[in-house]
Amino acid sequence: MTNLLLENGANKEVIATMLEIAQFSIHHVRWLAGPVIVHQSLWMETLPKWLIEAVHLDRLEQIFQEHETGEIGVLATPAEVLACMYPATMEAPLHSDWVDVYLWAGNEVFSKHQRLQETSLWQLLGEDRPVKFESIKSDFEQLARDIRRKVVEAAKQRGWGKKPLPSATASQKSPPDTENRPLQYTLF
Repeated sequence: MTNLLLENGANKEVIATMLEIAQFSIHHVRWLAGPVIVHQSLWMETLPKWLIEAVHLDRLEQIFQEHETGEIGVLATPAEVLACMYPATMEAPLHSDWVDVYLWAGNEVFSKHQRLQETSLWQLLGEDRPVKFESIKSDFEQLARDIRRKVVEAAKQRGWGKKPLPSATASQKSPPDTENRPLQYTLF
């Protein structure tokens, strides 16, 4: 249900609050509520809106998977890696290792979110040798780990995941005295 809310424009902070109320891990709440991390450049303003939405949807999906297994992961999603790298690709040429990471993440995200008319990015590019995850695993995981850590830390700095402690005096208050109140207030 929360996926549907997010897909239909519900604010990610509202969904994060729902996760907090449902007693999900503070890490998961912070990860969903945190910002989308992107390479700082003038090109970050051109990041497609659908990609930002994909980041939030993929985070939520991964949060549910991790919650179901009782684990707290350390890696960001391919959509987050793609969003982070996008402005950097517009600014300067990347080393071939990072081009492979970017293309692999792009294929994953474009396929998952149905952004290609073709069956894969590789067909669109005319490549007969798609990038295999095994060849980019180390670089991808390093970047994905850094992104997720920064997202969670930024959300923590913004105050996410700080559950208010119940006040000791609030639990000791007695109920209001009902004997001195009239049953119905008069209007005249």
